[in-house]
Amino acid sequence: LFKNQKLIKSIRPSDGLHSNYYIQNISIDHIGNYWLGSYQGLSAYNPDTDSIVNYTQDADNLPLGPGVFSSFIDKSGIVWLGGERGLMYVDSSKNKLVPIRSDIIQNQIKAIVDFNDDLLLLASKDELYLFDTRSYFELNEMHITVLNQTNGYRGIEPGFNGLYKSNKGQIYICSSSSVDVLYPNLLVERENFPDANIVAINNQNLPIAHADSVFLTTSSNLLVEAEAVGLTRPFHTKFNFKVDDKPWNGWQDAGAFNLTNLSHGSHRVMVAAGPVNTPGDHKYSDELEFFVDLPVHKRGYFIPALFVLLGLVLLFFIVSWIREYRSRIKLREQLLESRYLRSQLLLSELNPHFIFNVLASIQNKILKGDKDEASDHLVRLSSLIRNFLDSSYKSNNPTAINEFEITLKKEIELLQAYVQFEQETNNQVFDFTIQLDPEIDQESIMIPPLIIQPFVENAIKHGLLPMAEEGQLSIEFLKDTNSLHCIIGDNGVGFNPRRRQLSSKHTSYGMRIIEERITILNELGYQIEYDVTSEPNKGTTVRIEIFE
Repeated sequence: LFKNQKLIKSIRPSDGLHSNYYIQNISIDHIGNYWLGSYQGLSAYNPDTDSIVNYTQDADNLPLGPGVFSSFIDKSGIVWLGGERGLMYVDSSKNKLVPIRSDIIQNQIKAIVDFNDDLLLLASKDELYLFDTRSYFELNEMHITVLNQTNGYRGIEPGFNGLYKSNKGQIYICSSSSVDVLYPNLLVERENFPDANIVAINNQNLPIAHADSVFLTTSSNLLVEAEAVGLTRPFHTKFNFKVDDKPWNGWQDAGAFNLTNLSHGSHRVMVAAGPVNTPGDHKYSDELEFFVDLPVHKRGYFIPALFVLLGLVLLFFIVSWIREYRSRIKLREQLLESRYLRSQLLLSELNPHFIFNVLASIQNKILKGDKDEASDHLVRLSSLIRNFLDSSYKSNNPTAINEFEITLKKEIELLQAYVQFEQETNNQVFDFTIQLDPEIDQESIMIPPLIIQPFVENAIKHGLLPMAEEGQLSIEFLKDTNSLHCIIGDNGVGFNPRRRQLSSKHTSYGMRIIEERITILNELGYQIEYDVTSEPNKGTTVRIEIFE
Protein backbone atom coordinates (compact mmCIF):
# COMPACT_ATOMS: atom_id res chain seq x y z
CA LEU A 1 0.00 0.00 0.00
CA PHE A 2 1.45 3.28 -1.01
CA LYS A 3 0.83 6.75 0.28
CA ASN A 4 2.72 9.78 -0.97
CA GLN A 5 5.05 7.51 -2.92
CA LYS A 6 6.19 5.75 0.25
CA LEU A 7 5.69 2.12 1.21
CA ILE A 8 3.57 2.14 4.31
CA LYS A 9 2.41 -1.55 4.54
CA SER A 10 3.59 -4.98 3.42
CA ILE A 11 1.68 -8.30 3.83
CA ARG A 12 3.59 -11.56 4.06
CA PRO A 13 2.80 -15.23 5.01
CA SER A 14 4.25 -14.37 8.42
CA ASP A 15 1.41 -11.85 8.73
CA GLY A 16 -1.21 -14.56 8.04
CA LEU A 17 -1.27 -14.59 4.22
CA HIS A 18 -1.77 -18.05 2.70
CA SER A 19 1.38 -19.82 1.52
CA ASN A 20 1.95 -19.01 -2.15
CA TYR A 21 4.50 -19.00 -4.94
CA TYR A 22 3.49 -15.45 -5.79
CA ILE A 23 0.38 -13.29 -5.91
CA GLN A 24 -0.71 -13.19 -9.56
CA ASN A 25 -4.01 -11.28 -9.36
CA ILE A 26 -5.45 -8.58 -7.12
CA SER A 27 -8.98 -7.11 -6.98
CA ILE A 28 -10.52 -4.56 -4.61
CA ASP A 29 -14.23 -4.94 -3.94
CA HIS A 30 -16.77 -2.23 -3.19
CA ILE A 31 -16.06 -2.15 0.55
CA GLY A 32 -12.28 -2.05 0.14
CA ASN A 33 -11.31 -5.67 0.74
CA TYR A 34 -8.32 -6.95 -1.20
CA TRP A 35 -8.72 -10.36 -2.97
CA LEU A 36 -5.30 -11.91 -3.52
CA GLY A 37 -5.07 -15.05 -5.68
CA SER A 38 -2.13 -17.40 -6.27
CA TYR A 39 -1.33 -20.93 -7.37
CA GLN A 40 -1.89 -22.13 -3.78
CA GLY A 41 -5.11 -20.36 -2.79
CA LEU A 42 -6.86 -17.11 -2.07
CA SER A 43 -6.60 -14.49 0.69
CA ALA A 44 -9.13 -11.75 1.55
CA TYR A 45 -7.40 -8.84 3.34
CA ASN A 46 -9.39 -6.17 5.24
CA PRO A 47 -7.16 -3.06 5.68
CA ASP A 48 -9.52 -1.47 8.18
CA THR A 49 -9.27 -4.38 10.65
CA ASP A 50 -5.89 -5.60 9.39
CA SER A 51 -7.37 -9.11 9.25
CA ILE A 52 -6.94 -11.90 6.67
CA VAL A 53 -9.28 -14.77 5.68
CA ASN A 54 -7.57 -17.56 3.71
CA TYR A 55 -9.22 -19.98 1.25
CA THR A 56 -7.19 -23.07 0.37
CA GLN A 57 -7.77 -26.59 -0.78
CA ASP A 58 -6.23 -27.95 2.44
CA ALA A 59 -8.72 -25.95 4.49
CA ASP A 60 -11.54 -27.40 2.35
CA ASN A 61 -13.02 -23.95 1.64
CA LEU A 62 -11.69 -23.53 -1.92
CA PRO A 63 -14.01 -25.74 -4.04
CA LEU A 64 -12.26 -25.43 -7.43
CA GLY A 65 -8.67 -25.12 -6.14
CA PRO A 66 -5.89 -25.36 -5.52
CA GLY A 67 -5.15 -22.06 -7.31
CA VAL A 68 -7.04 -18.85 -8.11
CA PHE A 69 -5.75 -17.36 -11.37
CA SER A 70 -8.08 -14.38 -11.93
CA SER A 71 -10.58 -12.15 -10.13
CA PHE A 72 -13.16 -9.57 -11.16
CA ILE A 73 -15.68 -7.35 -9.35
CA ASP A 74 -18.85 -6.78 -11.40
CA LYS A 75 -21.14 -3.73 -11.20
CA SER A 76 -23.36 -5.38 -8.57
CA GLY A 77 -20.35 -5.93 -6.31
CA ILE A 78 -20.07 -9.70 -6.75
CA VAL A 79 -16.51 -11.01 -6.58
CA TRP A 80 -15.86 -13.51 -9.41
CA LEU A 81 -12.86 -15.83 -9.21
CA GLY A 82 -11.22 -18.01 -11.86
CA GLY A 83 -10.16 -21.30 -10.30
CA GLU A 84 -8.15 -24.33 -11.33
CA ARG A 85 -11.26 -26.15 -12.60
CA GLY A 86 -13.76 -23.41 -13.40
CA LEU A 87 -15.55 -20.30 -12.18
CA MET A 88 -16.49 -19.30 -8.60
CA TYR A 89 -18.05 -16.33 -6.87
CA VAL A 90 -18.02 -15.03 -3.30
CA ASP A 91 -21.25 -15.34 -1.31
CA SER A 92 -20.68 -12.42 1.09
CA SER A 93 -23.71 -13.29 3.24
CA LYS A 94 -22.18 -16.67 4.12
CA ASN A 95 -18.54 -15.69 3.65
CA LYS A 96 -17.95 -18.71 1.41
CA LEU A 97 -16.97 -19.48 -2.19
CA VAL A 98 -19.65 -20.96 -4.48
CA PRO A 99 -18.55 -22.96 -7.56
CA ILE A 100 -20.36 -22.72 -10.92
CA ARG A 101 -20.91 -26.41 -11.75
CA SER A 102 -20.74 -26.75 -15.52
CA ASP A 103 -20.05 -29.51 -18.03
CA ILE A 104 -18.43 -26.93 -20.32
CA ILE A 105 -16.22 -24.80 -18.05
CA GLN A 106 -13.92 -27.23 -16.28
CA ASN A 107 -10.45 -25.77 -16.89
CA GLN A 108 -8.39 -22.84 -15.63
CA ILE A 109 -10.09 -19.44 -15.93
CA LYS A 110 -7.14 -17.11 -16.49
CA ALA A 111 -9.02 -13.81 -17.07
CA ILE A 112 -12.49 -12.32 -16.40
CA VAL A 113 -14.17 -9.15 -17.69
CA ASP A 114 -17.76 -7.95 -18.03
CA PHE A 115 -19.10 -8.43 -21.56
CA ASN A 116 -22.29 -6.47 -20.75
CA ASP A 117 -24.62 -6.07 -17.80
CA ASP A 118 -25.74 -9.74 -18.00
CA LEU A 119 -22.71 -11.58 -19.41
CA LEU A 120 -19.18 -12.26 -18.24
CA LEU A 121 -16.38 -12.97 -20.71
CA LEU A 122 -14.09 -15.71 -19.41
CA ALA A 123 -10.75 -16.66 -20.91
CA SER A 124 -9.05 -20.02 -20.47
CA LYS A 125 -5.91 -21.42 -22.01
CA ASP A 126 -8.07 -23.02 -24.72
CA GLU A 127 -11.02 -20.77 -25.56
CA LEU A 128 -13.40 -18.00 -24.51
CA TYR A 129 -16.77 -18.36 -22.76
CA LEU A 130 -19.76 -16.08 -22.35
CA PHE A 131 -21.53 -16.80 -19.05
CA ASP A 132 -25.08 -15.43 -18.49
CA THR A 133 -25.16 -14.31 -14.84
CA ARG A 134 -28.76 -13.07 -14.91
CA SER A 135 -30.13 -16.45 -16.09
CA TYR A 136 -28.03 -18.18 -13.47
CA PHE A 137 -29.21 -16.10 -10.50
CA GLU A 138 -32.78 -15.25 -11.52
CA LEU A 139 -33.87 -18.29 -13.56
CA ASN A 140 -31.54 -20.92 -12.06
CA GLU A 141 -30.48 -21.82 -15.62
CA MET A 142 -27.03 -22.33 -17.11
CA HIS A 143 -26.38 -20.50 -20.39
CA ILE A 144 -22.81 -20.61 -21.71
CA THR A 145 -21.54 -19.75 -25.19
CA VAL A 146 -18.17 -21.05 -26.36
CA LEU A 147 -15.99 -18.85 -28.61
CA ASN A 148 -13.24 -20.67 -30.47
CA GLN A 149 -12.09 -21.48 -33.99
CA THR A 150 -15.41 -23.08 -34.91
CA ASN A 151 -17.27 -19.76 -34.64
CA GLY A 152 -14.63 -17.18 -35.51
CA TYR A 153 -12.08 -16.75 -32.67
CA ARG A 154 -8.67 -18.05 -33.74
CA GLY A 155 -6.46 -16.82 -30.90
CA ILE A 156 -4.13 -19.18 -29.03
CA GLU A 157 -4.03 -19.25 -25.20
CA PRO A 158 -6.18 -16.14 -24.76
CA GLY A 159 -6.31 -16.17 -20.99
CA PHE A 160 -2.61 -16.05 -20.18
CA ASN A 161 -2.16 -12.41 -21.13
CA GLY A 162 -5.36 -10.91 -19.84
CA LEU A 163 -8.42 -9.07 -21.07
CA TYR A 164 -8.96 -5.31 -21.30
CA LYS A 165 -12.21 -3.43 -21.82
CA SER A 166 -12.01 0.11 -23.12
CA ASN A 167 -14.27 3.01 -22.25
CA LYS A 168 -16.05 2.52 -25.59
CA GLY A 169 -16.87 -1.09 -24.73
CA GLN A 170 -14.41 -2.89 -26.99
CA ILE A 171 -12.69 -5.87 -25.38
CA TYR A 172 -9.05 -6.46 -26.21
CA ILE A 173 -7.93 -10.07 -26.06
CA CYS A 174 -4.19 -10.61 -25.78
CA SER A 175 -3.35 -14.13 -26.95
CA SER A 176 -0.03 -15.74 -27.67
CA SER A 177 -0.52 -15.25 -31.41
CA SER A 178 -2.39 -11.98 -31.76
CA VAL A 179 -4.26 -9.08 -30.19
CA ASP A 180 -7.92 -9.31 -31.15
CA VAL A 181 -10.69 -6.78 -30.60
CA LEU A 182 -14.14 -8.04 -29.73
CA TYR A 183 -17.10 -5.70 -30.33
CA PRO A 184 -19.87 -6.93 -28.03
CA ASN A 185 -22.61 -5.12 -29.97
CA LEU A 186 -21.55 -6.81 -33.23
CA LEU A 187 -21.14 -10.37 -31.90
CA VAL A 188 -23.51 -12.89 -33.50
CA GLU A 189 -23.73 -16.13 -31.56
CA ARG A 190 -23.48 -19.29 -33.58
CA GLU A 191 -23.90 -22.85 -32.31
CA ASN A 192 -20.72 -24.82 -32.15
CA PHE A 193 -21.84 -28.18 -30.84
CA PRO A 194 -19.90 -31.01 -32.45
CA ASP A 195 -21.42 -33.85 -34.38
CA ALA A 196 -20.93 -37.36 -32.98
CA ASN A 197 -19.62 -40.12 -35.18
CA ILE A 198 -19.51 -43.83 -34.33
CA VAL A 199 -16.10 -44.99 -35.57
CA ALA A 200 -15.71 -48.59 -34.31
CA ILE A 201 -17.51 -51.56 -32.76
CA ASN A 202 -15.52 -54.23 -30.95
CA ASN A 203 -12.34 -52.64 -32.34
CA GLN A 204 -13.61 -53.00 -35.92
CA ASN A 205 -13.48 -49.69 -37.77
CA LEU A 206 -16.69 -48.54 -39.42
CA PRO A 207 -17.05 -46.48 -42.61
CA ILE A 208 -17.96 -42.83 -42.11
CA ALA A 209 -21.17 -43.32 -44.11
CA HIS A 210 -22.79 -46.14 -42.16
CA ALA A 211 -26.33 -44.83 -41.83
CA ASP A 212 -27.76 -47.53 -44.13
CA SER A 213 -25.52 -50.38 -43.02
CA VAL A 214 -26.31 -53.07 -40.46
CA PHE A 215 -23.51 -54.38 -38.27
CA LEU A 216 -23.65 -58.12 -37.56
CA THR A 217 -22.28 -59.62 -34.34
CA THR A 218 -22.52 -62.91 -32.47
CA SER A 219 -21.72 -61.40 -29.08
CA SER A 220 -24.14 -60.04 -26.50
CA ASN A 221 -21.51 -57.52 -25.33
CA LEU A 222 -20.31 -54.70 -27.59
CA LEU A 223 -17.69 -51.97 -27.26
CA VAL A 224 -18.87 -48.85 -29.15
CA GLU A 225 -16.34 -46.08 -29.82
CA ALA A 226 -17.30 -42.57 -30.95
CA GLU A 227 -15.59 -39.29 -31.76
CA ALA A 228 -16.71 -35.65 -31.86
CA VAL A 229 -16.50 -34.06 -35.32
CA GLY A 230 -16.57 -30.31 -35.97
CA LEU A 231 -14.36 -28.83 -33.25
CA THR A 232 -10.76 -28.03 -33.97
CA ARG A 233 -9.84 -28.55 -30.35
CA PRO A 234 -12.73 -30.30 -28.55
CA PHE A 235 -10.94 -30.41 -25.23
CA HIS A 236 -14.02 -30.93 -23.06
CA THR A 237 -16.37 -32.73 -25.35
CA LYS A 238 -18.67 -35.18 -23.56
CA PHE A 239 -20.50 -38.18 -24.90
CA ASN A 240 -23.83 -39.86 -24.24
CA PHE A 241 -25.52 -42.94 -25.64
CA LYS A 242 -28.75 -44.92 -25.64
CA VAL A 243 -29.80 -48.35 -26.91
CA ASP A 244 -33.16 -48.93 -28.61
CA ASP A 245 -35.97 -47.21 -26.72
CA LYS A 246 -34.16 -47.06 -23.39
CA PRO A 247 -33.33 -43.63 -21.85
CA TRP A 248 -30.03 -41.89 -22.46
CA ASN A 249 -27.31 -43.33 -20.27
CA GLY A 250 -25.75 -40.07 -19.04
CA TRP A 251 -22.91 -37.75 -20.09
CA GLN A 252 -19.36 -39.02 -19.73
CA ASP A 253 -15.89 -37.89 -20.77
CA ALA A 254 -14.87 -41.04 -22.66
CA GLY A 255 -16.19 -41.80 -26.13
CA ALA A 256 -16.28 -45.58 -25.54
CA PHE A 257 -19.35 -47.44 -24.29
CA ASN A 258 -19.81 -51.01 -23.21
CA LEU A 259 -23.18 -52.46 -24.21
CA THR A 260 -23.83 -55.61 -22.19
CA ASN A 261 -26.42 -58.40 -22.07
CA LEU A 262 -27.87 -57.59 -25.48
CA SER A 263 -30.70 -59.86 -26.56
CA HIS A 264 -30.89 -61.73 -29.83
CA GLY A 265 -32.24 -59.64 -32.72
CA SER A 266 -32.04 -56.13 -34.16
CA HIS A 267 -30.88 -53.15 -32.08
CA ARG A 268 -30.05 -49.48 -32.56
CA VAL A 269 -27.42 -47.47 -30.71
CA MET A 270 -27.37 -43.66 -30.68
CA VAL A 271 -24.40 -41.52 -29.60
CA ALA A 272 -24.45 -37.77 -28.90
CA ALA A 273 -21.54 -35.37 -28.35
CA GLY A 274 -21.28 -32.24 -26.14
CA PRO A 275 -20.40 -30.05 -24.42
CA VAL A 276 -23.88 -29.52 -23.05
CA ASN A 277 -25.48 -28.41 -19.81
CA THR A 278 -28.93 -29.78 -20.44
CA PRO A 279 -28.94 -33.62 -20.58
CA GLY A 280 -31.96 -33.57 -22.89
CA ASP A 281 -30.06 -31.87 -25.71
CA HIS A 282 -29.02 -34.66 -28.13
CA LYS A 283 -29.68 -32.97 -31.46
CA TYR A 284 -26.16 -33.72 -32.75
CA SER A 285 -26.00 -37.50 -32.68
CA ASP A 286 -25.09 -40.53 -34.75
CA GLU A 287 -26.77 -43.92 -34.84
CA LEU A 288 -26.07 -47.43 -36.03
CA GLU A 289 -28.27 -50.45 -36.64
CA PHE A 290 -26.82 -53.81 -35.67
CA PHE A 291 -28.05 -57.39 -35.43
CA VAL A 292 -27.03 -59.71 -32.59
CA ASP A 293 -27.07 -63.31 -33.75
CA LEU A 294 -26.69 -65.30 -30.54
CA PRO A 295 -26.45 -69.10 -30.25
CA VAL A 296 -29.76 -70.75 -29.42
CA HIS A 297 -28.78 -71.44 -25.82
CA LYS A 298 -28.03 -67.72 -25.24
CA ARG A 299 -31.21 -66.30 -26.71
CA GLY A 300 -33.80 -64.76 -24.45
CA TYR A 301 -36.49 -67.32 -25.12
CA PHE A 302 -34.19 -70.29 -24.48
CA ILE A 303 -34.40 -70.30 -20.67
CA PRO A 304 -38.22 -69.87 -20.58
CA ALA A 305 -38.60 -72.50 -23.32
CA LEU A 306 -36.28 -74.81 -21.41
CA PHE A 307 -38.33 -74.38 -18.25
CA VAL A 308 -41.52 -74.99 -20.20
CA LEU A 309 -40.00 -78.14 -21.72
CA LEU A 310 -38.77 -79.32 -18.34
CA GLY A 311 -42.21 -78.54 -16.92
CA LEU A 312 -43.87 -80.62 -19.64
CA VAL A 313 -41.45 -83.49 -19.05
CA LEU A 314 -42.03 -83.24 -15.32
CA LEU A 315 -45.79 -83.10 -15.91
CA PHE A 316 -45.53 -86.18 -18.14
CA PHE A 317 -43.66 -88.08 -15.44
CA ILE A 318 -46.10 -86.90 -12.78
CA VAL A 319 -49.12 -87.95 -14.86
CA SER A 320 -47.41 -91.29 -15.64
CA TRP A 321 -46.59 -91.78 -11.98
CA ILE A 322 -50.16 -90.92 -10.95
CA ARG A 323 -51.53 -93.39 -13.50
CA GLU A 324 -49.09 -96.06 -12.36
CA TYR A 325 -49.86 -95.28 -8.74
CA ARG A 326 -53.58 -95.55 -9.38
CA SER A 327 -52.99 -98.82 -11.24
CA ARG A 328 -51.01 -100.13 -8.28
CA ILE A 329 -53.74 -98.98 -5.90
CA LYS A 330 -56.38 -100.61 -8.05
CA LEU A 331 -54.34 -103.81 -8.32
CA ARG A 332 -53.75 -103.79 -4.58
CA GLU A 333 -57.45 -103.24 -3.98
CA GLN A 334 -58.26 -106.12 -6.33
CA LEU A 335 -55.72 -108.32 -4.57
CA LEU A 336 -57.08 -107.21 -1.20
CA GLU A 337 -60.61 -107.94 -2.38
CA SER A 338 -59.63 -111.38 -3.65
CA ARG A 339 -57.91 -112.20 -0.38
CA TYR A 340 -60.85 -110.84 1.54
CA LEU A 341 -63.30 -112.89 -0.48
CA ARG A 342 -61.10 -115.94 0.02
CA SER A 343 -61.09 -115.27 3.76
CA GLN A 344 -64.86 -114.90 3.76
CA LEU A 345 -65.18 -118.05 1.70
CA LEU A 346 -63.07 -119.97 4.18
CA LEU A 347 -65.07 -118.47 7.01
CA SER A 348 -68.28 -119.58 5.31
CA GLU A 349 -66.81 -123.07 4.97
CA LEU A 350 -66.38 -123.25 8.74
CA ASN A 351 -70.12 -122.92 9.29
CA PRO A 352 -71.18 -125.91 7.12
CA HIS A 353 -68.40 -127.91 8.70
CA PHE A 354 -69.71 -127.05 12.14
CA ILE A 355 -73.34 -127.58 11.10
CA PHE A 356 -72.44 -130.95 9.58
CA ASN A 357 -70.91 -132.08 12.89
CA VAL A 358 -73.92 -130.83 14.89
CA LEU A 359 -76.48 -132.40 12.55
CA ALA A 360 -74.65 -135.70 12.83
CA SER A 361 -74.99 -135.48 16.59
CA ILE A 362 -78.73 -134.64 16.33
CA GLN A 363 -79.21 -137.52 13.89
CA ASN A 364 -77.66 -139.83 16.44
CA LYS A 365 -80.20 -138.61 19.03
CA ILE A 366 -83.09 -139.21 16.69
CA LEU A 367 -81.88 -142.72 15.87
CA LYS A 368 -81.73 -143.48 19.57
CA GLY A 369 -85.29 -142.25 20.03
CA ASP A 370 -84.46 -139.08 21.97
CA LYS A 371 -86.85 -136.94 19.88
CA ASP A 372 -87.49 -134.28 22.54
CA GLU A 373 -83.83 -133.82 23.20
CA ALA A 374 -83.13 -133.73 19.47
CA SER A 375 -85.81 -131.03 19.09
CA ASP A 376 -84.17 -128.93 21.85
CA HIS A 377 -80.84 -129.30 20.10
CA LEU A 378 -82.37 -128.03 16.86
CA VAL A 379 -83.69 -124.90 18.61
CA ARG A 380 -80.28 -124.20 20.17
CA LEU A 381 -78.61 -124.95 16.87
CA SER A 382 -80.77 -122.38 15.00
CA SER A 383 -79.93 -119.69 17.57
CA LEU A 384 -76.23 -120.49 17.42
CA ILE A 385 -76.22 -120.56 13.62
CA ARG A 386 -77.85 -117.09 13.56
CA ASN A 387 -75.07 -115.74 15.80
CA PHE A 388 -72.43 -117.35 13.58
CA LEU A 389 -73.99 -115.84 10.46
CA ASP A 390 -74.17 -112.38 12.05
CA SER A 391 -70.49 -112.58 12.93
CA SER A 392 -69.32 -114.22 9.71
CA TYR A 393 -71.04 -111.79 7.33
CA LYS A 394 -71.08 -108.62 9.34
CA SER A 395 -69.44 -106.68 6.47
CA ASN A 396 -68.56 -107.16 2.84
CA ASN A 397 -66.15 -104.17 2.49
CA PRO A 398 -62.72 -105.52 1.53
CA THR A 399 -60.97 -102.11 1.68
CA ALA A 400 -61.52 -101.65 5.41
CA ILE A 401 -60.72 -104.89 7.16
CA ASN A 402 -61.60 -103.53 10.58
CA GLU A 403 -65.20 -103.17 9.38
CA PHE A 404 -65.82 -106.93 9.56
CA GLU A 405 -64.25 -107.33 13.01
CA ILE A 406 -66.25 -108.13 16.13
CA THR A 407 -65.60 -107.23 19.75
CA LEU A 408 -63.85 -109.67 22.06
CA LYS A 409 -67.01 -109.74 24.14
CA LYS A 410 -69.02 -111.02 21.18
CA GLU A 411 -66.41 -113.67 20.42
CA ILE A 412 -66.50 -114.89 24.03
CA GLU A 413 -70.33 -115.04 23.92
CA LEU A 414 -70.17 -117.19 20.77
CA LEU A 415 -67.59 -119.48 22.40
CA GLN A 416 -69.74 -119.88 25.50
CA ALA A 417 -72.84 -120.67 23.43
CA TYR A 418 -70.93 -123.13 21.27
CA VAL A 419 -69.26 -124.98 24.18
CA GLN A 420 -72.58 -125.16 26.08
CA PHE A 421 -74.20 -126.61 22.96
CA GLU A 422 -71.48 -129.25 22.71
CA GLN A 423 -71.82 -130.07 26.40
CA GLU A 424 -75.57 -130.63 26.12
CA THR A 425 -75.18 -132.51 22.85
CA ASN A 426 -72.60 -134.87 24.37
CA ASN A 427 -74.24 -135.48 27.77
CA GLN A 428 -71.92 -133.19 29.75
CA VAL A 429 -68.88 -135.39 29.20
CA PHE A 430 -66.53 -132.45 29.83
CA ASP A 431 -66.39 -129.26 31.87
CA PHE A 432 -65.02 -125.91 30.71
CA THR A 433 -63.90 -122.59 32.18
CA ILE A 434 -63.26 -119.17 30.64
CA GLN A 435 -60.83 -116.85 32.42
CA LEU A 436 -60.41 -113.19 31.46
CA ASP A 437 -57.61 -110.82 32.49
CA PRO A 438 -59.31 -108.04 34.55
CA GLU A 439 -57.32 -105.40 32.62
CA ILE A 440 -58.97 -106.45 29.35
CA ASP A 441 -61.72 -104.17 28.03
CA GLN A 442 -63.93 -106.62 26.08
CA GLU A 443 -65.83 -103.82 24.34
CA SER A 444 -62.77 -102.00 22.91
CA ILE A 445 -60.74 -104.96 21.61
CA MET A 446 -61.66 -105.93 18.03
CA ILE A 447 -60.69 -109.24 16.41
CA PRO A 448 -61.65 -111.17 13.25
CA PRO A 449 -64.83 -113.24 13.84
CA LEU A 450 -64.62 -116.99 14.60
CA ILE A 451 -60.81 -116.89 14.90
CA ILE A 452 -60.81 -118.90 18.16
CA GLN A 453 -63.88 -121.18 17.73
CA PRO A 454 -62.21 -123.72 15.35
CA PHE A 455 -59.42 -124.35 17.88
CA VAL A 456 -62.03 -124.88 20.62
CA GLU A 457 -64.01 -127.20 18.35
CA ASN A 458 -60.85 -129.18 17.60
CA ALA A 459 -60.13 -129.53 21.33
CA ILE A 460 -63.63 -130.89 21.95
CA LYS A 461 -63.94 -133.21 18.92
CA HIS A 462 -60.42 -134.59 18.81
CA GLY A 463 -59.22 -134.19 22.37
CA LEU A 464 -62.09 -134.54 24.89
CA LEU A 465 -64.88 -136.63 23.27
CA PRO A 466 -62.63 -139.62 22.48
CA MET A 467 -61.85 -139.92 26.22
CA ALA A 468 -63.55 -142.59 28.32
CA GLU A 469 -63.64 -140.32 31.33
CA GLU A 470 -64.78 -136.76 31.98
CA GLY A 471 -62.54 -134.09 30.41
CA GLN A 472 -61.65 -130.50 31.19
CA LEU A 473 -61.54 -127.56 28.75
CA SER A 474 -60.09 -124.16 29.69
CA ILE A 475 -60.01 -120.92 27.73
CA GLU A 476 -57.89 -118.04 29.07
CA PHE A 477 -57.49 -114.47 27.70
CA LEU A 478 -54.45 -112.36 28.67
CA LYS A 479 -53.40 -108.84 27.61
CA ASP A 480 -49.84 -107.89 26.74
CA THR A 481 -48.42 -104.47 25.83
CA ASN A 482 -49.35 -104.72 22.17
CA SER A 483 -51.10 -108.06 21.77
CA LEU A 484 -53.95 -110.27 22.98
CA HIS A 485 -53.18 -113.84 24.10
CA CYS A 486 -55.69 -116.68 24.07
CA ILE A 487 -54.70 -120.03 25.62
CA ILE A 488 -56.91 -123.07 24.90
CA GLY A 489 -56.08 -126.14 26.97
CA ASP A 490 -57.61 -129.60 27.35
CA ASN A 491 -56.67 -132.81 29.16
CA GLY A 492 -57.77 -134.99 26.26
CA VAL A 493 -56.12 -137.79 24.38
CA GLY A 494 -53.49 -135.55 22.82
CA PHE A 495 -51.30 -136.58 19.93
CA ASN A 496 -47.71 -136.98 18.84
CA PRO A 497 -46.68 -133.79 16.97
CA ARG A 498 -43.97 -135.63 15.00
CA ARG A 499 -46.36 -138.30 13.72
CA ARG A 500 -48.91 -135.67 12.88
CA GLN A 501 -46.37 -133.87 10.69
CA LEU A 502 -45.63 -137.10 8.85
CA SER A 503 -49.28 -137.90 8.12
CA SER A 504 -52.01 -135.47 7.06
CA LYS A 505 -54.76 -137.84 8.26
CA HIS A 506 -54.71 -136.26 11.66
CA THR A 507 -55.18 -132.74 10.36
CA SER A 508 -58.88 -131.96 10.63
CA TYR A 509 -60.78 -130.25 7.86
CA GLY A 510 -61.58 -127.33 10.19
CA MET A 511 -57.91 -126.81 11.12
CA ARG A 512 -56.88 -126.78 7.47
CA ILE A 513 -59.42 -124.02 6.85
CA ILE A 514 -58.38 -121.95 9.88
CA GLU A 515 -54.66 -122.23 9.02
CA GLU A 516 -55.33 -120.94 5.50
CA ARG A 517 -57.61 -118.21 6.84
CA ILE A 518 -54.94 -116.97 9.30
CA THR A 519 -52.44 -116.81 6.43
CA ILE A 520 -54.83 -114.65 4.37
CA LEU A 521 -55.69 -112.42 7.35
CA ASN A 522 -51.97 -111.76 7.87
CA GLU A 523 -51.69 -110.78 4.20
CA LEU A 524 -54.56 -108.34 4.72
CA GLY A 525 -52.66 -106.57 7.48
CA TYR A 526 -53.22 -108.60 10.63
CA GLN A 527 -50.46 -110.24 12.62
CA ILE A 528 -51.78 -113.46 14.08
CA GLU A 529 -49.56 -116.24 15.38
CA TYR A 530 -50.46 -119.57 17.00
CA ASP A 531 -48.59 -122.50 18.49
CA VAL A 532 -49.83 -126.04 19.35
CA THR A 533 -48.17 -128.29 21.93
CA SER A 534 -49.51 -131.76 22.72
CA GLU A 535 -48.57 -134.95 24.48
CA PRO A 536 -50.39 -138.32 24.06
CA ASN A 537 -52.85 -139.08 26.90
CA LYS A 538 -52.04 -135.78 28.61
CA GLY A 539 -53.77 -133.16 26.51
CA THR A 540 -53.17 -130.30 24.09
CA THR A 541 -52.46 -126.59 24.52
CA VAL A 542 -53.03 -123.97 21.79
CA ARG A 543 -51.59 -120.46 22.20
CA ILE A 544 -52.98 -117.77 19.92
CA GLU A 545 -51.46 -114.26 19.83
CA ILE A 546 -53.23 -111.42 18.01
CA PHE A 547 -51.07 -108.27 17.71
CA GLU A 548 -52.61 -104.82 17.68
